[in-house]
Amino acid sequence: MGNLRLRASPSHPPIAKHALADLVGPDWCSLSPAIQARFAPRAARAIYFGEGVFAANWFGRLCALAGACFGRPLPLRTGHASVDIEVAPGPGGEVWKRLYRFGPAAEVVASTKHTAGAWLEERAGPVVMRLRVFVADRMLVFESVDFRFRGLGRDWPIPALFTPGRLRVTHEDRGEDQFIFTLEARHPLFGVTLHQRCHMHVAGAAR
Repeated sequence: MGNLRLRASPSHPPIAKHALADLVGPDWCSLSPAIQARFAPRAARAIYFGEGVFAANWFGRLCALAGACFGRPLPLRTGHASVDIEVAPGPGGEVWKRLYRFGPAAEVVASTKHTAGAWLEERAGPVVMRLRVFVADRMLVFESVDFRFRGLGRDWPIPALFTPGRLRVTHEDRGEDQFIFTLEARHPLFGVTLHQRCHMHVAGAAR
């Protein structure tokens, strides 16, 4: 990916009990050791490479365009793309940076994740999405609870009609340092607004 390629880090943290495992509860132990390791606390960054397919209806595209004003949490383009993901610790939580290359066009999107009470929060600028985290069919699942605008010292709820809809993300281990990541948003009026499916592998692992 030329100069935009993310560079791999050989450091991988050990499996540990931590806040995300606390959110999941006893079902955390039913996840594969590879998934537990990927979501363990990080002292150094981790890099994943792969490819994916991205789709959006007109409302999903509108939400992605609006999100460009708040840190670009979603890609603006659709279709097939090569994907680099960098996960690194940051002062406000775990920073997820994604580099998508749709042919010659590249997009970088970023968000920060951290636990807050009973929820996982994902933040892009002042927009916060709260998620519940659980296990289903040996996959780690993230499902949105609501969206909020954080500013002036408080949270302002965003009506569901003005969001992409109920977001569901799954992380499925495929062995040999590979995993499948899916994202789907379903709106109460506009149906499936976003759909993403990416096949990823740990940097340095054989494809």
